[in-house]
Amino acid sequence: MTPARTRTALALTLACTPLLIATAAHADPACGTPAVDAVFATVHTDAVTHLELKWATTVVDSPAAAAWDEPDVVVPATYKTVTVVDKAAWDETVVDKAAWDETVVDKAAWDETVVDKAAWDETVVDKAAWDETVVDQQAWWETVVDQQAFQQFVVTRPAMTYRVNQWQYRNIFGHVLYTEWWREGTSPSGSGWSLTGNWYYQTDPAQGYWAYVPAVTHQVFHPAETHVVHHDAETHVVTHDAETHVVTHDAETHVVNHPAETHVVNHPEVNHEEQVVDVAEHSVPGEHHDAVAEVSHQEYQWAAQSPGEAWVQTEESRIVTDSAASDTQVLVTPASPAGAPCPPAVAPPAVAPPAVAPPAVAPGAGDHGDGGIGAGGSANSRNGNGNGTSPAKAPAVSAASAVPVLAHTGADGAGELLALGGLLVLAGAGAQRVARRRG
Repeated sequence: MTPARTRTALALTLACTPLLIATAAHADPACGTPAVDAVFATVHTDAVTHLELKWATTVVDSPAAAAWDEPDVVVPATYKTVTVVDKAAWDETVVDKAAWDETVVDKAAWDETVVDKAAWDETVVDKAAWDETVVDQQAWWETVVDQQAFQQFVVTRPAMTYRVNQWQYRNIFGHVLYTEWWREGTSPSGSGWSLTGNWYYQTDPAQGYWAYVPAVTHQVFHPAETHVVHHDAETHVVTHDAETHVVTHDAETHVVNHPAETHVVNHPEVNHEEQVVDVAEHSVPGEHHDAVAEVSHQEYQWAAQSPGEAWVQTEESRIVTDSAASDTQVLVTPASPAGAPCPPAVAPPAVAPPAVAPPAVAPGAGDHGDGGIGAGGSANSRNGNGNGTSPAKAPAVSAASAVPVLAHTGADGAGELLALGGLLVLAGAGAQRVARRRG
């Protein structure tokens, strides 16, 4: 049998089996039938596997690099800011109002002055307060001497140290007549001269001239030095007299001395900031980098096919299980309860044959499908004939209602269907095994 036919037969078996089992389970057991336990069959499913190979590839973590030196780094000069105090902070006492005497009326004259409205002072601002920037010193340029002018000796011939040897002159009798000193490499002319062995070193000083080297200067700009003078508002007090009417009594007064009103102005320190060299410009040698070897590692991957061109097959392989083998319990025949006790048999009463033949279809022939009682029939009949007007006639049975007919005619249709379902399940399981082995 081909795999296609095997799968078709298995599908039909598995499709028909539940229908047969369900039909048998719902059929009423025959009277007097004992209870039947459910029957199961074990269907074995083989494991599904596939072969995987081990592949390897080389992954470069870091490439090789030759040794190299970084260039020297020129560190520029750094500067710092210093604060130069031009003028120290100082306090100034400013007189806002001079001392003055006030005559205060304690009690009006005996002709009493009744104050209808008290006197009051009004401060009138003649000129608002303002700040004035006062220039203490105008901005100016200063020539700063970095190096004073000086006389420098220029050498045209450096100092020389050489050896001086002593020579003596002898006459024909061997007497020394006179001696002379000559520089190494030179000698007196004429015969009769010889070295005495005495010598010394002489140093001639360097020769040259004195040259004038001018001073090295640079210009420094000094901004103007200023300070801010705060001017208070200029005001005057307008005294408004009290509005009174006089009751003739002499006034009683006393004089109140008011001291001068002053305030202190704090003048801050006057200074300026200058930039000076903190660290001069210098060079830092570049860092040396040694040669670096290539670093790599091996990576592995399990796959049935090559993952790519960079992968190489190793000698290792493995079997991978896609699905494990299993045993499944399949219901062959369900359990059925015991049938009810059978009723005692009752003989039907004798009925005389009718004088006239019955019609072709008696209206009271009965419902053979559900075992009902036909017209004039007995309720004790189980086969559904109804015992109507024609008790000797058997009901017509179609092929489509074979199972109900077995149940109603008294045959053990449930047992036969359960046995047939079990056979179909076992046949389907065997066909599935054969198909998997051949596939």
